[in-house]
This record gives sequence, C-alpha cells and structure tokens, in this order.
Amino acid sequence: MLRLLPVITLLLAAACSGGIDRPPPRSDASLAPPLPGARYLPDNPSCPPPRCFEADIPLPEAIRVTDARVRIILPRDYGDTSRRWPVLYLLHDAPGDVTTWTEVGQVYAA
Repeated sequence: MLRLLPVITLLLAAACSGGIDRPPPRSDASLAPPLPGARYLPDNPSCPPPRCFEADIPLPEAIRVTDARVRIILPRDYGDTSRRWPVLYLLHDAPGDVTTWTEVGQVYAA
C-alpha cells in the first residue's frame, strides 16, 4: 500500500486540480456541488455545505483502495472572487478515513 501512496496522491491531485469551478456565492445547500459526481452532506456538521463536500475519485481498474473518496473544503470567499487559491492536501493515517480531518481534527473549524 505504501508503494501506491505516491500514485494515489498524484491521481487525487490530477482529479481535483482542474475540475473545481467556483461555487455559487449563495449558501443554498440544495444546489449541486461544483464538481461532477460530488455530493453535499447536509446532515453532517463537520462538513457543512456549500463549502464542504465529498467526491469519488476515479481510479484505474488496476489500483485497489478501500475508499476512493475525498473531502473538499473551499475557502470562505472562494465563490466571490477570481483570486487563485493554494491547495492543502491532508492525508490521513490508518485507521483513519476521508472524514478524519473534519470530524476528529476539526480542520473545517480552523
């Protein structure tokens, strides 16, 4: 699994870097997330819409992972400006999962 980590990280970067458009400036959680195939989690206070959502990362058939989901958190002013934003990738350890940084690490509150 450790040998696959660089490959998975590159795939996540490629899948996430070019596909996220600016979300609508409204906080209407009934709108679709800004990434095709992504979903809001309206009943999860650790990942409140519209700034936080989950997406499945498409992987080649030869790569096997237990979970190919990522949680994406957008900056507060992301939808209101044309500014470019830096990207921070937070990778969890075992036995963590895609929810670890928002539920245990409370990264959304930061």
